[in-house]
This record gives sequence, structure tokens and C-alpha cells, in this order.
Amino acid sequence: MDLVSLIRILLKRKYLLIGIPLIVGILTFFLVRNLPDVFKAEAEISTGITESSKITLGSETSSSQFSEIQQKFSNIIELMKSKKLMDKLSYQIMLHDIQNSVPFRKPTPEFQKLINESKGQLEALLKNKSDSLMYLDLSDPFQKELFDAIESMKYDDHNVQKNLKVNRIEDSDFIRVTFESENPYLSAFVVNAICRNFIDYYEDMTQMRTGETEKFFARLASEKKRELDEKVEKLKQYKIQNKVINLGQQTENLEILKKDVALMREGVNQKIPSLRSAINEIDKMLSPEERKYIESNLEPINNRISDLKERLKNLNELLIMSGDRNESIKDSIRLLKSEIDREIKISSDEYLYNPNVIKQDLVQKRISYELELEIAEQSVRSIDREIARINQIFESYTPLDATIQAYERDIEVAANAYLVILSKLNEATFFSSLGVNIEQIQFGQPGLPEPSKKIIYLLLAIAVSFTMTVVAIFVIEYLDQTVKTPSKFVKLTGLPLMGCLNKLEIRSLDLRKLFSGTLPGLEAEIFRELLRTIRFEIETKTRGSKCLLITSTDSGTGKTIFTISLAYSLGLSAKKILLIDSNFQDNALTRSFNASTTLEEYVRGEILFEDAVSSTSLEKVDVIGCMGGNNTPDEVAGPDAIVEKIRESASDYDIVLIEGAALNKYSTSKELIKAVEKIVCIFDAGKVIDLPDKNSIQFLLEQEDKFIGSILNKVDIDNLEEVYGEVVKSRTAARKFSKRILRGNFSKN
Repeated sequence: MDLVSLIRILLKRKYLLIGIPLIVGILTFFLVRNLPDVFKAEAEISTGITESSKITLGSETSSSQFSEIQQKFSNIIELMKSKKLMDKLSYQIMLHDIQNSVPFRKPTPEFQKLINESKGQLEALLKNKSDSLMYLDLSDPFQKELFDAIESMKYDDHNVQKNLKVNRIEDSDFIRVTFESENPYLSAFVVNAICRNFIDYYEDMTQMRTGETEKFFARLASEKKRELDEKVEKLKQYKIQNKVINLGQQTENLEILKKDVALMREGVNQKIPSLRSAINEIDKMLSPEERKYIESNLEPINNRISDLKERLKNLNELLIMSGDRNESIKDSIRLLKSEIDREIKISSDEYLYNPNVIKQDLVQKRISYELELEIAEQSVRSIDREIARINQIFESYTPLDATIQAYERDIEVAANAYLVILSKLNEATFFSSLGVNIEQIQFGQPGLPEPSKKIIYLLLAIAVSFTMTVVAIFVIEYLDQTVKTPSKFVKLTGLPLMGCLNKLEIRSLDLRKLFSGTLPGLEAEIFRELLRTIRFEIETKTRGSKCLLITSTDSGTGKTIFTISLAYSLGLSAKKILLIDSNFQDNALTRSFNASTTLEEYVRGEILFEDAVSSTSLEKVDVIGCMGGNNTPDEVAGPDAIVEKIRESASDYDIVLIEGAALNKYSTSKELIKAVEKIVCIFDAGKVIDLPDKNSIQFLLEQEDKFIGSILNKVDIDNLEEVYGEVVKSRTAARKFSKRILRGNFSKN
């Protein structure tokens, strides 16, 4: 459904759209005309929340600070509207009405009764409850009566808050309190009392909480200091027990020592293969006798230099433990090696000389190489032991390091917490000497009445009723399944549409006046032109055929009027027409022409064709009427006889129009299908396509070439524009403009 269709729907129901809002507007006017004037009073307080010097428990970003400020304002607003303060306000208003000769509101019977019976007791109770901020005890009969009186005067918190507004003024430091009532002095009293009560209550609570905050931070700082000292002492004792001074530095030194020792081992290891190779080469140069002589004399040499070798071994181990970084040890080793070389030379001259051996130098080198090889191998073993010792120390440091780090983390956390709490303690001590910054900067004053909202209520009621009416119309239209328009008919039925006829609001249709143009009215003109269009369609689609069955799915579709009108229209085009009323269940066609009821006799062969035909008042149109009843064509004379008689009657006429009964309820039209050549079905635009209609439609579609189309009858004129074009009607300027908009015609002409 497009926009144009929706607007058309609304224009059709313009009186409904005007009437309902008008009635609602009138009712609203009478309801609101006696509403009392409304007086509004305003007061403002400054909170001091947006000042930067506030106690916080941590450093927040600007967004979190903004959120905190918003929360503080929300807390203040909720506190101002809390039941405790609202009840105090109620007590104060009641006290005013008791103690003043001009109360804000006329006392109700309940309130007046309490004043008359126990005014003194009532004042004392209200003052006590107001000062103590206590609720009424509803189990006490007198306090229950007071509670009922407050409600009857509409001074209770529920009624007061209906007209009370407390809100922050944008992003400022101020809160505005607004109250509306029928009394300007009551409005001013309420906003001033709310501000005063809140400031008094807030000052008391703030002073009390500030002192508690200072004590709290002092106690917390003492606890945090004690915790910090305990953790430091624990770390100290742990280091003493495990002989750790600076674990990080000690571990770093061990890593450097291990690296240096590993490099020393690599250097010593590289000498061993070369020394062994040199000894093997020398052995190859000496004969077996020379080697035997040398080996027999090595023992005396080894005994003399064994002390020197032991000293050299000890020095090597010390050098390894120092990580090859002690220069004095290195110098001692060089001196000791020189001394060993001299001893070897002396020993070789003394013991190894043989007149038969001339390779004295080789013997000396071999002894020196063997000594160096022994020292190198001993050094490797010493280095391996040192590396193992370092690794063992490392392993012992691992659990110590984890424990010490845990102690240090605990100390850091405790120290940070102590410093934060100490800072807060200093701040709390400073702010405890400052006063509360909340103060009332604007006081409520009695003023003039507010602009009346009666017009707003009236317009709102009209607008809402208009909107609801539009929605209701759209919903009804959406749910409406009647085939009002040609396009909707085609969409719902799927049948080809030959034409439409508009609804005629006349009691009797004079076809002569209709076609001569003397029948007044736009409806008659449209009906005539649409009928001519249908006549053309039927003549085109029945060319070469004579017998046309006119039926419908249901009764009351205007089938008889259509048949007569079509017959007259065809007669005007120089055609001779025969009408046959085969609607036995409703022989309206027979009654319309007061024709003889001869169809049954004719098909049974009891009378001749000439005797069965009745003339009509319409030129070139004859009719064969029926008696009516519950019979069907096949029951009257059998299927073959009806076919034969209809074809016989068609010989003297150009077109035979046969009116059949409704397809949904009767079988008359179905039995006549075999006797006719073409079929037309009439539908009523004001009816819904039900399941029986759908079954009949399916039957028509199954007739294939015989069914030539359908006629949509009784269509509203406004729904014919999609097939007929614009309907020229007498309209106001507004209607004409709306019509142009709907048609998309925006030109001046």
C-alpha cells in the first residue's frame, strides 16, 4: 500500500478524522476549564562539589573524576528527596497551617477534627517529629490519625513529589529546586524549607563524618606503619639466617666468575691435544733403546721436581678460583714454571746423557711436554670442580632469591599504602578545620501564576485523538479483505477483469434515460460509460459465439441488473438479444419483465420456442422466463435436452444471455456450462473473497477457453480512478489541491 493509497483512504474518512478529534477536544475543554492556576517557585543551592580540593582515596583520570562528580550530585538530589526530609517538610507545612490564621490549604475534615480535639498535642508531636527526623508510628492511634490527615491535605511525600523537581543546572555547581502548587506562598515555603532542611542535615552529617574520617586515617596510618616495620624486620632476619648481604650483586659476581672459569677451561683444553701430539712425535724420533733408557731414568727426575709440581697445582687452583683475574698468582706460576724448566734441564744433563744418544734436546722437550700435559689435565679437573661449586651456589640462591623478592614486594606495597594513607591523613586534618561549602544562593518567592496549560492539554488531546483515529483507520483498512478496488480484486482472485461498474444510489434504473443522457447525476454517467466499455470487451471476446452464461460466486452481486443493462446496451448496437432466466432459485429476471414462466415447458418440449419467448419493454430484447423452485436444468429435462434447446433458441438471435444461479450454493450454472460457449462472472466490490468463493474461482479457471473474464460490480466512484481515470466532482479548493498532490500534478494549470 503506497502513500497515495493511504491518503485516499484518509480523505474518504475525512468526516471521521474531523469528528472524533472535535468531540475529544470539546470533552477536554470542559474537563480542563476549571483547573486552578499554577504558581511555581524556585530556589537554588551551591554545593562546592566542583572545587578541586577534595579528599579522595586515589588518583583518578578526568573521566573518572567527572563520573564521581555526577555521582555526588545524584546522591545530593536523592538525599533532598528522601522520605526522611520529605516527612520533615510535611510536618513543617502542617505546623504552619495550625499556627497561622491563613493556612496554605483549607483544612480537610480529618485535619480540622485533630485541630479541634488536640491542637496542643498535635503541635508538640509535629515539632518533635520534625526536630528528630523520626517517622510516625502508625501503630499509635493518634499518630495514625495524623498520618491520614497529612494524606488528606496532600502534604505527604508522595503528593509533594508529584509537583517537585530537583535537578542540577547543566554542568554547574548549582542545584535548582522547583515546586508547583495552587498557592504561591505554599510553593515558596516548600522550596525554601527543602533547601534549609537539606543544608542543616548535610552540615551535621558532614561535620560528624569529617571527624570520623580523620580518626579513621590516623588509625589506618598507624596500622600501615606497623605492618611496614614488621615486613622490613622479617627480610632482615631472613638475610642474616641465610648469610646473604646483597643477593643480586652476589649472583652477578658468580655469573662473571663462572664465565671466566669456563673461558679458562676452554683455553687449557685446547693445549692438551697439541701436547699429546708433540710427545708422540718425539717418541717416533727416538729408538726403543733410547726410550727405555729415558724411562728408566725419569723416576729420579720426578722425585726432585714433585714438590715444585705440587706447588704449581695449588697455584693453578687458586688462579681458577679467582676466575683467571689474579695477576700475582699468574706471576708466581710463571716463576715456578721457570724453576721447573731449570730443574728439568739440570736433571736431563745429569741423568739422561748417554754417549750413544745424541738427541739430548728431544729428551729435554719430551720431559717438559709431559710436565705441561700433566699440569693441563690437572687444571681441567680443578676447573670442573670449580664450575660444579659455582653451580651449587647458584642452586642454593634460587629459593633465597624468590623469597627475598616476595619480601621486597610486600615491603613496597606496604610502603606505598603507608604513604598514601599518610597523605590522606594530612588532607583530612586540613579539611577538618574548614566549614561546609553548601549554601542557599536563591530563595523562593511568591510569584504570578504560570501560563495556563489548558490550551496545551486541549491541543494534545486533539492531536492524540487524531493520531489514534488515523492509526485505527489504517489498521481497519489493512485488515479489511473486501475487494473494493479493481487492483485489489485482481490481486486476491487472480481472475482476468473485463471491467467494473460503479454503485448506483437510485431506486429504479431507466436505461433509456441512462443512455440518452437525460438521467441526471455523475454516477449515471460513469455507469453508462463503464457499461459501454464492458459491452466492447464482451463483443470482442465472444466474436463467433452466441451463448453467454452470466453467473456469480454468491447471490446479491447485481447479476440481474447487469444482465438487463448489458442486453439493452447490446440492443443499441443493432444486435438482437435473447435473455434466458435459468436461475431457478431466484427468478428475478423473470419478475423484472413480468415474463411468462415457460422455460421448464420449453426444454421438456411441451411448447414451441415461439410460445416460450416473451417480449420486453426494451428494443430488440426478448426473454424466456422460468417458474423457479429447487430444480436444476438437468432435473427439468435432462442434460441433452437443455443443450439442444439453448442452441435452438440461439439460431434467431445474435447473442443469448443466460443468467445462472450463484456457484457457491447451487449447481445450476455448472450444469449450463456444457450448453454455453462463454462465461462471465459477476463480483460484488463490497464483499470478502471467502473460501467458497476461492473454490468457485478455481472452478472458473478450469473452464479454460470458455471463461472470458469477470465483472466487478458496485464499486465506489473514488475507487474507479485506476481504471476510469479522474472523476470530475465538485470539490473545495483544499480538496482540489489535495487531489492534484495525489495525482502528482504540481503545475499551475
